[in-house]
Amino acid sequence: FYSFIEKLELFKFSDLKPVSFEDIELLLEDHNSATNQEIINYLATGDFENMTVSLRKLCNMGLQPSQIINVIKYHFSLLLKVSLEPQNPDLILNKTYPPIFGHRRKQIVKHSKIWSTKRSEQALKIIHLSEKQMRSSTQVNINIILERACLKVAYLVNL
Repeated sequence: FYSFIEKLELFKFSDLKPVSFEDIELLLEDHNSATNQEIINYLATGDFENMTVSLRKLCNMGLQPSQIINVIKYHFSLLLKVSLEPQNPDLILNKTYPPIFGHRRKQIVKHSKIWSTKRSEQALKIIHLSEKQMRSSTQVNINIILERACLKVAYLVNL
């Protein structure tokens, strides 16, 4: 905690504006979570090319496919919850733990406008089946299973 405060002091040393959520988010962000958010954004917007590149980058960095699919599953579960309350997404987002704020919150609201309840359920079904296949498969490369699942989910945006 103290090292974070020192980092914050150095970051805001000559800046007279008060500390904002964006400043804290910028300081707390590590490289893995940034690329996790990238892949989620590409996936939720149907950007096949960047999603594939980002997915390979995460795998090359040493993240396990099971970790990546868990992040994706959490995001689409959240989108499903938000899609059930389309007039007031803040009602759902205020109840999430850990709390979501700043740029990520804006992204979730943006994604919730793209993903209907039906599409979110379809995406979660694809993710669940792929997760099950990853656990039971010993011969197939699980990176391929993850990539196919992501492509199927991204394809749902264009339906």
